[in-house]
Amino acid sequence: MVNLSDGAIVGSAIVKLVAKYRKGCINYVSEYVRSMKKGIEAAVK
Repeated sequence: MVNLSDGAIVGSAIVKLVAKYRKGCINYVSEYVRSMKKGIEAAVK
């Protein structure tokens, strides 16, 4: 259940970025996803 909750939180954050920046959201969403990836990679090490 935790994985589903985490996915919902991440998805919700992306939806908020899209709603805020509309057509200009790509850079913001990309940076958000990159930061999440870095956090996951750091946690796995």
